[in-house]
Amino acid sequence: MSMNARKAWTDEELIKLESLCKSCGSRADLREKCVQAFPQRSWDSIRFQSFQRHPEWLRHLGEQKASSKSAGDAAARTEDDLDIPRKELEQKSSRLLEILIKGPTNIKNISEDPAINIPKESVFPLIDVLRERGYDIAEEKGKVVLQRQWPEVEYSLPPLTKRAKIEALFVQGTCLGLKTQQGDLLATVIEIGEQRGVFFGAILGNLVAGLPTKTTRREYFLTTVDGQAEYVISHFPKASFNFYLLNGPREMSFSKKDELVQSLICSERDDIRYMGDEKIVISLGRENSKVALAAIETQAYTKSYPVQGIAENMQESVYYVHEHSKPFRALVIGGLDSGLLIPRQLPAALNRYNDFDMAAIPTLHRATAHAANKRRGASPVLGCLVLGANFSEEGAFSGFTYVFYDLTAYFKEDDYLEEIEIKDSLSEEAKKALLRLKKKPARRGDLSRLIGRAIQTQDSEERPAPEDDEGSLTVQSAINELKDNGYVIIFDESRKAYCLERGFRSKFKPLDLSQLFQTTVRFVLTSDWHIGHEGERPDLIQKVFQMAAEHKVDAVVCSGNVFEGSDSYSGQHQDLLYHGADAQRKHLQAILPKSDIPLILIGSPVREHDRVYWVKAGHDIVDTFTEIACLRGHKVEYLGGPHGTFDRKGICFDVQHPKGGLPYGQTYRPQRRIEMLVSGMDLISGPKATFIGHLHRAAFMLYKGIAGFLVPCLKDAPEDEYITALDKLAELGAWIVEFAFDEFKNLTKVELEYVPFEPRPEHFRHLNLDSQIEKWGVESSRKKKK
Repeated sequence: MSMNARKAWTDEELIKLESLCKSCGSRADLREKCVQAFPQRSWDSIRFQSFQRHPEWLRHLGEQKASSKSAGDAAARTEDDLDIPRKELEQKSSRLLEILIKGPTNIKNISEDPAINIPKESVFPLIDVLRERGYDIAEEKGKVVLQRQWPEVEYSLPPLTKRAKIEALFVQGTCLGLKTQQGDLLATVIEIGEQRGVFFGAILGNLVAGLPTKTTRREYFLTTVDGQAEYVISHFPKASFNFYLLNGPREMSFSKKDELVQSLICSERDDIRYMGDEKIVISLGRENSKVALAAIETQAYTKSYPVQGIAENMQESVYYVHEHSKPFRALVIGGLDSGLLIPRQLPAALNRYNDFDMAAIPTLHRATAHAANKRRGASPVLGCLVLGANFSEEGAFSGFTYVFYDLTAYFKEDDYLEEIEIKDSLSEEAKKALLRLKKKPARRGDLSRLIGRAIQTQDSEERPAPEDDEGSLTVQSAINELKDNGYVIIFDESRKAYCLERGFRSKFKPLDLSQLFQTTVRFVLTSDWHIGHEGERPDLIQKVFQMAAEHKVDAVVCSGNVFEGSDSYSGQHQDLLYHGADAQRKHLQAILPKSDIPLILIGSPVREHDRVYWVKAGHDIVDTFTEIACLRGHKVEYLGGPHGTFDRKGICFDVQHPKGGLPYGQTYRPQRRIEMLVSGMDLISGPKATFIGHLHRAAFMLYKGIAGFLVPCLKDAPEDEYITALDKLAELGAWIVEFAFDEFKNLTKVELEYVPFEPRPEHFRHLNLDSQIEKWGVESSRKKKK
């Protein structure tokens, strides 16, 4: 007979089984006696014959259970359901709990576990045993899942204060658990917050790496919610101020598995507090300085595109009756991995609900290989934002100051791993091998060729390159030398390669801040004065030089269209207050304030505004103005044409006045200009900032180590101007900017304040229909009397 053949039950066995079934008082008792009576039969076979083929033999057990009054004895009932002695039941249920704590599993794995070993249908009563003990166990998509009891964490918002100036540190994208995290830069930005005395810190999403996918798992060194939470608890640097966490897409990815990473972190770290998911409005120190915060993770080629979209979704003309709050002053977004600012268009006022600053903050992790290969423009800016709210003596809100820190130049590969010290006592061969293994695993042949080249370079005449056997011997001696010096090197048989084992870093170390900000340069940035036009604003030019003196800047910059010119568009003569080059030049000489601060100018493009004089008569009005102004004691520098560069303190700056219209994405122009500058620049002597006029709009962005500005105008716009025809508001304002550079001329800090100016009301046509109807009624009655 085959070993796998089943032996049929004989009549004698069935009679004996029937007798046992009718005589036993419980199912557990039945199992114990049947196993002894039928040692050659499995319990599954016995159970099949008794419970499925002959259920009438056990009907008395069901009636006994239904009539039982001991409903509180849950363990006894389950014991009857499983037909397992109570002691064995306790062991199996404890083993099931151990399995579920490790993670979800299926019924088959539970059933086949050596310590459980019961039929699949018996697993469900065993699960009920744990449920009766208070464990929340669910069955989802064929998996048995133990629902964790997550620590309760209350919502917490930053407190209020009466400080005259309040600063907050904003970070995002630390992505702790991702191989491209930058722990030292995280410690550096917290040190920056300490030095500036910030009131609190805010984490706008992506504190942890989140739940990996199949394609991105290789980019993680921690993949579970517990691993990432424990890493944050032990590694996130502690500060004298509290951090407030807004969950972003990476934290929310754990919610797919009903895992709450913020509960694990905030229950253990009192200085990291949970303030919500994805979007919230908070007060920056005072009730009248509300800031909307958003945590996203999206990318577009034009960096400001997502910011403008989110802002438009928040702008409405509806006054919500039941849920209405004071207008927020700024929208700060995490997840774009760029530093940018689109400031408010008009001065702050309580009735301007939809006019606010829009800012995105840099990240603190490098782009992964998957992200860099997937999309265009994946060049993240590493750093942080310090946002300062300013108030008058009476407590009225007066505006924000933005300080963007760019630490991209100081990123490290494998920042999560321990540093490898190259000991001086090592031989040249061992050093070469160590440096190669530090990057990635290497095969014996790769190391042999590398060490051979090192030997040839060191002594090419006396010692030729080793042959294969000698080369292998040299490699092995180098590996042995590294092992003897404490380096952990293993040979991976699957890859046939040597690997350098490196442990996780235990602590992050901040950079030396004194080395980051060695050179500072300050400017006031303006553009498009349009002197001679009826919309010119000499009063604002006076104010600009007052601000320049107060902030002790190095120069005032005007990015083109200094003069209105003549005949650059049809009907221009009707818009002029001063006609001709001489009249416009003399007018500017009369209104330009006397100042020791240099004024840097460029001209207009061909056939536009003041450049028309050059096209028609070969007269460069800006050049002539510069010469005469310098003779009269002004400090004016003319760069010539619609673009130019200048140096201050050894740093190069770019000024441009382009042609063309205004795209929807406001940072598109500076982004394209930066890419052009980067493609052909010298790293040390190339421009570190570009100031762009013409578009009558204000915007700022950090990109690829260069600061790009759209500079607004100092001219009121009539209805026929091109910017008004595009349904855009011409922005009047000026940038007050301070740049900081390290010893390598890397841009490390941009501190800026945007000062918007109020347009003159006569340039906005407004009809009060009620007063006009009343006026018409008065005139009509007068006519009737006549």
